[in-house]
Amino acid sequence: SGGFNVQNPGPSYDPERLVSNEIGAKTDLWNGRARLNGAIFDYSYKDIHAQTINSTTGSTNQVTGQEATVRGADLEFNVALTKSMTLNTGLSYLFDREYDEFEVPPQGAFPAIDATGNLIAGAPEMSALMGLNSNWEFGQGRISSDINVSYNSGVFFNIDETIGSSGTDDGAYTLVNFQSTYFSPNEEWSAGIWVNNIFNEYYIAGGIETQGSVAANEGQPRFYGVTVSYFL
Repeated sequence: SGGFNVQNPGPSYDPERLVSNEIGAKTDLWNGRARLNGAIFDYSYKDIHAQTINSTTGSTNQVTGQEATVRGADLEFNVALTKSMTLNTGLSYLFDREYDEFEVPPQGAFPAIDATGNLIAGAPEMSALMGLNSNWEFGQGRISSDINVSYNSGVFFNIDETIGSSGTDDGAYTLVNFQSTYFSPNEEWSAGIWVNNIFNEYYIAGGIETQGSVAANEGQPRFYGVTVSYFL
């Protein structure tokens, strides 16, 4: 919806509008052992919202650009490899993801903005996921394990393209996570190990540009632990 900026009193900003067109298919294969879903889509934005920050004071300002376009395709494939193991995959690719027209005049302490032609904040060109899940009988209990790999081709977090997933550019990154949990008979308790970001990939998860520097939120490094649960 539209609204007003508290930190920069002035004209209101308009509500964001989106026209979404999508066509796709969902299919079951191999007697229900596999599922293939796909879609292509076209998103047309009017008065698209974005947040800007005064680089001197750090105050924020909500602004609206005139037009933006996102066009792309999604593909998802899941298959039961065995009775105990499932493979899940997904892929998204954006053919178009830019601000077609984004010009904002000066507003109080905030300078004029021209982000026309820039990439839409938070929209990677390609993202992909592959995961393998298994459930094995172990004695009277069972072991459930997951390993998944996610890929992100990189994004910018602001409309000026100065803060990205690799710091000052939109560098790609890949994350690998693993967990394995033992469930007791009757599942009264469980104990598991887990590791996130196994290969200690360095990436930026967000940030702002203020007072002449970039304050970035680093993505979580390799992180591991043990979890024990008792179910009442």
